Amino acid sequence: MDELVTQFTEKLGLTQQQGQDAIAMVMSFLKDKLPADLVNQIGAAVPDLGAVFGDLGAKAGEVAGQATAAVGDAAGAAQGAAADAAGAASDAAGDAAKAAGDAAAGATDAASGATDSAKQAAGGLLDQVKGLFGKS
Repeated sequence: MDELVTQFTEKLGLTQQQGQDAIAMVMSFLKDKLPADLVNQIGAAVPDLGAVFGDLGAKAGEVAGQATAAVGDAAGAAQGAAADAAGAASDAAGDAAKAAGDAAAGATDAASGATDSAKQAAGGLLDQVKGLFGKS
């Protein structure tokens, strides 16, 4: 078994643990795909292979637990980021609506002032024109 791990680590550039995990995956694949009597023959031919087959269940449970935790953490982070983005968008929309309201009020005041100024100027001009013709 150690010889097989050494070959995996040297030829594939893996760490010792990665080599053992790779062998465990291959053995799991073979166990699932090959007839039981052939798996038993392989187990008899390779020392410590029974330990690998036994460790597969524990390793699979450990990996599944880690994957589940990682997915849960990612989902929580995504949910938090979405809530933050929604809050920021809501704040920005509120600020934009207030600014638009303020601008509209300012435009209304400016238009009203311009109308009053135009009326005064027109009235004064009309009085001047009437004065030219001797009418008051």
